[in-house]
Amino acid sequence: MRRAGGGPAIARPDPHTDGLTIGGDPKPRPLRATIVVVTRNRREELMRALASCAGQSTDVELIVADDASTDGTAEAVTAAHPAARVFRFDERHGIISCRNRAFALARGDVVFSLDDDAVFGDSQTVSRTLADFGDERIGAVALSVADNGTSMNGPPAPRGADIVVPRFIGAGFAIRKSCFRAAGGFLDLFVRQGEEALLCLRSLALGYVVKLGTAAPIDHRPSAVRDVRTWDYYGSRNDVLLGLLALPARELPLYGARCGYRLTRCVFEQRRFRDHVRGTAAGVVDGIRNRAERDPVPQWVARLDRYLLARKRVPLDDVLRMMPVPLQR
Repeated sequence: MRRAGGGPAIARPDPHTDGLTIGGDPKPRPLRATIVVVTRNRREELMRALASCAGQSTDVELIVADDASTDGTAEAVTAAHPAARVFRFDERHGIISCRNRAFALARGDVVFSLDDDAVFGDSQTVSRTLADFGDERIGAVALSVADNGTSMNGPPAPRGADIVVPRFIGAGFAIRKSCFRAAGGFLDLFVRQGEEALLCLRSLALGYVVKLGTAAPIDHRPSAVRDVRTWDYYGSRNDVLLGLLALPARELPLYGARCGYRLTRCVFEQRRFRDHVRGTAAGVVDGIRNRAERDPVPQWVARLDRYLLARKRVPLDDVLRMMPVPLQR
């Protein structure tokens, strides 16, 4: 990986509030934000995404991770956004690996991830989302995402409401860097898709929850160059891997039945059979081959996760009463 030009970061944190003491009580400094965008050969779509990042009402650090693009992406970003930190990989690493490396480089307390074919809902998205981290137990904020105008995870939460959801969507979310690091980041083995679920489970085991954001929905317009066959393959593969690597043994029969149900629905609704089945088989093989990676979450985490998946949106106070562990940083 090499730095592809770029000047100073966009972020300009206010040092005057850091460590300031008023009446004997330390005044916490404002949370600093980093936006990470991972891209490959989507230069025109990326420029639209970056324009929405640059248009935020609060100062941000912007990191672009270019996964070995061949269309001049890195040079175009450096020219259009000289303050961005642009890192170009000479060889392909995949979305998850690039995202992990970019998150490690982030200087912000909270790291936002935005797909290169998506834009923020408005100029207040970052500032409003930073305000959503009002409780130390909130490890991540799931931004509402609209896929070609169709909501993928429902509307945003009302302003001031603390609503917990089971997952965030990779197209647009924010996470405390401390939570991301403590949970081990995204597992590179997943390559692409489904990595969010594993991170959410491991964060929950540490005492962190995912809050539904209050900002305007992300406008996600899936790229015309998206490879549907790869999408089908990894979606089914990683569904299986999640269970084999992260769930307690007693949860596996029920989870396996749910995976079978989802596979059947995908095959009949999408009329795409081959890659879903190949992915499912690969998930079993890779789960066995990488059994050293198996680190099941506690049973209470699996139960609470099932509850959240069934209820979809639960008040924060209700969830905290169900969590038997203190926050583990």
